[in-house]
Amino acid sequence: AEELQGAGPALACDEYGCRIYCRLLEHAAEDESTVRLLDSALAEVDVLLTHPFGHHVVEGVLEHGLARQQGEIIPVLRKGVMCTANSRPGAYVLEKALLYSSLEDRRALASDLLAAAPSEFAGLMRSQLGSMVIRAMLRSLSAVAQQVRQQLTEPRLMSQLETTKHGRRLLASAGLSSVSDSSSVGAREEA
Repeated sequence: AEELQGAGPALACDEYGCRIYCRLLEHAAEDESTVRLLDSALAEVDVLLTHPFGHHVVEGVLEHGLARQQGEIIPVLRKGVMCTANSRPGAYVLEKALLYSSLEDRRALASDLLAAAPSEFAGLMRSQLGSMVIRAMLRSLSAVAQQVRQQLTEPRLMSQLETTKHGRRLLASAGLSSVSDSSSVGAREEA
């Protein structure tokens, strides 16, 4: 990592450079030179969050990085949580944050997502990226999972979710697969 000092966010946003960061995180996250390298990259965490390659570095920090480094990411995620959840790279980062951050940070992120306007949250549930984020919420926090399940049982939303592949997947992961969904599966198996 010594040789890479000074590369900062530019290398983290490179197609191959992001892989170097990820391997360093997996194998030497606490090494002093790795910590310095990551600190310089995280100076632009807002750019990395939604960058096509930079998001891999942020995900790696959330999974393997120091608690202090993870703590630098969460406030930035919380600033624009709905926008982040609707971007492909951002949704992957948000998923990792909901799975690997501290309990307090996971609760704060989930609270921010649940505080969105009902129409925004419903839209998130119907989309591929959003349903991935919601499934991470269901897996990581039991109290939040209860709130999400409660929203999912709203008849109008449930009927909307049943019309999309990702919505049906979300309902299934929440243990709320509908009768109509299981009967259509049976009909396909008979054919």
